[in-house]
Amino acid sequence: MKSVQVAGLIGMIGMATAALAQTGTLTGRVAAADNGAPLPGANVILLETDLGATTDSAGAYVLTNLPPGTYRLQASFIGYTRTTVEDVKVLFNLTTAIDIALQAEVLQGKDITVVASHQNIKREVSANLAIMDAENLQDLPIATIEDALRLQAGIEPDLTIRGGNINTVSFLVDGVNLREGRTHAPIMGLSYTALEQIQVQTSGFNAEYGNVRSGLIQMVTKNPPSDHYSGDLFIRYRPAQRMNFDTREAPESAGSPVPANQTIDDPGHDLDMTIGGPLIPWASQALRKLRFLASYRQKLEPYLDTYDRNARLDRTWQVKLVSDIKSGIKLTVAGLYSQQDGVADSASSMMPGGVPPYPWGLENDFFNREGLFKTNNIGLSDIEHQLLGATLRHSLGSHTFYELKAHRLASNYFLRPGPLELIKDRDTSSVVVWSGKFDITSRMSDRTQFKAGTEYIISQYDIASEVGDPCATRVSALGSAWTLLCGDRDFESPFHLYEAWTAAPHQGAAYVQSRFDYKTIVLNLGVRLDYFYVGGTRYLFDDFSNYLGQQDPQTREDSLRTENAERQFAWSPRLGVSFPVTMNSKLYFNYGHFYQMPQAEYLYRMLEKSFETTPGRSSVSGLGNPNIPMPRTISYEVGYDQSIFDQYLLRISGYLRDVDRQTSFRIFISDDVYYTQALPLNYNDVSGLELTLTKLKGERVRGFVNYTYMSFSSGNFGPAAVIRNPLDEIDYDLLTQDHYQAEAASQPYVHFNLELLAPSHFGPRLLGGEPLSNWRMDLLGGWRAGQVFTWSGPIIDEDNDADGIQYTPHPSLNNNLRTRDFYHLDLRLSKKIDLRFGSVQLFADVRNLLNLKYMYFERSFAMSAGNPLGDYNDYMASLHLPEDMFRNIAEDEDLYGFVPGSDRPGDYREAGVAFVPIHVIESPWQLPPNPGPSAGDGSELYYVHTTGSYHQFENGEWQTANPQLVDQVLEDQAYIDMPDKGYQTFLNPRSITLGIRITF
Repeated sequence: MKSVQVAGLIGMIGMATAALAQTGTLTGRVAAADNGAPLPGANVILLETDLGATTDSAGAYVLTNLPPGTYRLQASFIGYTRTTVEDVKVLFNLTTAIDIALQAEVLQGKDITVVASHQNIKREVSANLAIMDAENLQDLPIATIEDALRLQAGIEPDLTIRGGNINTVSFLVDGVNLREGRTHAPIMGLSYTALEQIQVQTSGFNAEYGNVRSGLIQMVTKNPPSDHYSGDLFIRYRPAQRMNFDTREAPESAGSPVPANQTIDDPGHDLDMTIGGPLIPWASQALRKLRFLASYRQKLEPYLDTYDRNARLDRTWQVKLVSDIKSGIKLTVAGLYSQQDGVADSASSMMPGGVPPYPWGLENDFFNREGLFKTNNIGLSDIEHQLLGATLRHSLGSHTFYELKAHRLASNYFLRPGPLELIKDRDTSSVVVWSGKFDITSRMSDRTQFKAGTEYIISQYDIASEVGDPCATRVSALGSAWTLLCGDRDFESPFHLYEAWTAAPHQGAAYVQSRFDYKTIVLNLGVRLDYFYVGGTRYLFDDFSNYLGQQDPQTREDSLRTENAERQFAWSPRLGVSFPVTMNSKLYFNYGHFYQMPQAEYLYRMLEKSFETTPGRSSVSGLGNPNIPMPRTISYEVGYDQSIFDQYLLRISGYLRDVDRQTSFRIFISDDVYYTQALPLNYNDVSGLELTLTKLKGERVRGFVNYTYMSFSSGNFGPAAVIRNPLDEIDYDLLTQDHYQAEAASQPYVHFNLELLAPSHFGPRLLGGEPLSNWRMDLLGGWRAGQVFTWSGPIIDEDNDADGIQYTPHPSLNNNLRTRDFYHLDLRLSKKIDLRFGSVQLFADVRNLLNLKYMYFERSFAMSAGNPLGDYNDYMASLHLPEDMFRNIAEDEDLYGFVPGSDRPGDYREAGVAFVPIHVIESPWQLPPNPGPSAGDGSELYYVHTTGSYHQFENGEWQTANPQLVDQVLEDQAYIDMPDKGYQTFLNPRSITLGIRITF
């Protein structure tokens, strides 16, 4: 196996490549200030480096392969005054143009210093690209890279980018793709203080980028100095404060099994530090300027529920060694170790700590997530990642350079029961990813640049897990197909599901990317060839083969026929066109096909079910499919950028995405077998519009606002179940929605930031200082339209023998209801103090500045005996929902009785308001002859649906309810039956976090 890995890494070097280096380019002209004549042979030097160039006959210069950062650029020519340009920003993957005008020399020895004028419009970029410098982020009320990313248009929490989930995002750090092999999710939690620059691209990825379908995030860490030390220490501490509003604000329902008035007030913190400089100061020159950058990040977030751990702890160590081996050759060695300790209900997905980012917690797949009620399936989870990589960068002149990269990323997963033994599940899996690239970039002329490249990736999977029956340990309401699988079967419980397999899939790619820069148009053209080979064989069997039922595992293995898995190839055209209309505006368009490797469990899994009553035998519960094609996204985007008064940047973009070949699961059911198989049947249709207005400059006021409108729909090709019994098949077909396309749901949201600055030397001097100078006040807020979901009425337990709930929504209803909108506003107040060695920033962050109160669906509802979703039913059924939510239902159909109104899920009864239930009946003759005692004291109302009238039982008889009483009940929303889990119903009250940042 090792020889194969080495051969793969060496073999890829045989092709010219260019996975675009994490470097930038400086270009421009040097001319005489008096007449604009070019100055050929002028010297251009990037100060504090050994990089420089000489201008050509047209006065033009080019400096390539530059680490991102802020520099000073100096130009000199005999007979002219030497001129230094300060604040020159080099952006990775981009070209910065700096023209320098030299004055005729009058007095020898005189120098001129000017400040660079930054370009707001990047003419060569033909996609929606957001660039964030560390300097731009330091005053925002955030503490993590993830916080910074979700401020951009088109991005929501959990790196949901333009409708794509976190598994479709590519996350590159210093050119290394940090995606763990098991789920393909990015490895986050990296050092915030090590950050130099982030670029976020949401469409139009060039051909050098593979395994990406929704978003490309590129992060560059700081370039350590070779002649001195620099450091950055960031500490943010959240003292023990309430994470929930006082539960006395809404009375608990009668007989609630949940303890009242509990307080969630555990502390949390962020600790982040970075130091860099020469590794051995006295031998710096002898060691070719050997320098280092070392970082450590620790984040502690409390859990809202206390299981076997009451907090999640994330720790990450990073180190980077850089050496200039010789002129034009640089070697970088990087290492990373990340450890996450928390709780989970699956080994590869640890539960996040803290308060959820949105209050609804329910989405289109509200029940499919199996996470609404986490009561008896939580265990201790440890996940660790280890990275070791190296990059050799060699400049072959001022216009051409190549890179050779190799890295190894290992991930280990350990899930086991905790002291409380809430589960019996175990997982001891590991994944190792080997990757290598050889890349070359050549700038043929001022107008033409070519890249070409190849890469090869080998993944090693060693999966071993054992879990309990998901039908018995989770709320399993996966639609009508899951009902058939879990609802009507005698499983001979107890039993366990287990899988154990090893695999080594291979991926390869080759690509060419070019740029042609003309006066009125810039063309970015590329093509990529992706190769994927899952390796091994796939099983050949009939849908209802008896070998998948209870068998001796070895007999099954020997009996099933196999064939070699297919090798996959896919061509990906990439096109980007930028039309610079003026120096301050441009139009752009891009189009491309994007593929990625399927998740390994969908390819290889054989999930077996063992029964305690029949030792030595098992049946198959889930099967992978080695021939699943690579998921594909076809993307189109058109946009417009406009610089306004050199102070503002307006960006507008619209996009369409056609997503297909995604994995879904089909259930096969007969008297002898029932299992799921992974198939490429899922698709999405996504479209959207994004607007961003940024104030780039300003001594007193800066900020941004962006608006995102996205429409998302999804569906499956074909039904989700195949049933051998024709009568059961007919029943299933009449009810199923599994193959319906979900109705397109709009999901608009807004982010905004307002930064108010008090400049240096502002205000009077007091006690030898200037107390009013260098203050910053940053407001960070937003709005998100409520989440859409499907509601057909109270959810009924359709199988009294099952511990779970089966939910089959009405086949005519889809995304018919939207929760209450969500607003938030946070604040950072900071004071920067400049010292001889650097600076100190003191700050206080206020979360939920306006103390807005929202009901958190993910946490609120208590489990109970009988129908586990009874509490949820009571709340939803008590709301006066819009009548048109059932507009697709035939008039003769009756789902459940409700009072029409304008309520939305998330509305609640205020503190101190007594509960007044409103019972719904169809006609007056259904009024009960002997109502309970509470009906007689005015604490209950009856609503007659046919007449729209309210009644109350008074003085021993039914009467029309007092209008004033009815109006008061409706105004107070006293009829809302609040959730029983009151202490987790209202989260995120206003809280304060204190912090300090020391930089030198």
